[in-house]
Amino acid sequence: MEIFGSLDSVASGVNARTPLRGLDTAEGTESTMNINPYQGFVDRFRDAFRNETTAFTEVVAGSRQNPCPPESAREALRVALACEISVEEQRPVRVAEVTSR
Repeated sequence: MEIFGSLDSVASGVNARTPLRGLDTAEGTESTMNINPYQGFVDRFRDAFRNETTAFTEVVAGSRQNPCPPESAREALRVALACEISVEEQRPVRVAEVTSR
């Protein structure tokens, strides 16, 4: 995921196996920027799915607290709604604005 703001940008999920390619615009050539890139979606996210499934079953069994409480989900929704409004109205939108609607 990449997020671009007016002051900075951040990316998550980038590691040595992320399938990145560079483009040398001077020569118009393309090159692979890593030696052993992920071969697909399942290859890349296998561990994450296993961890998520394990956490879910432990929560259901009552042996673990929910790592994603409802308030976290609501806050993620507010952020997503702010992003949608920002795209539609072509302006920055604070999450607090979504909360007050």
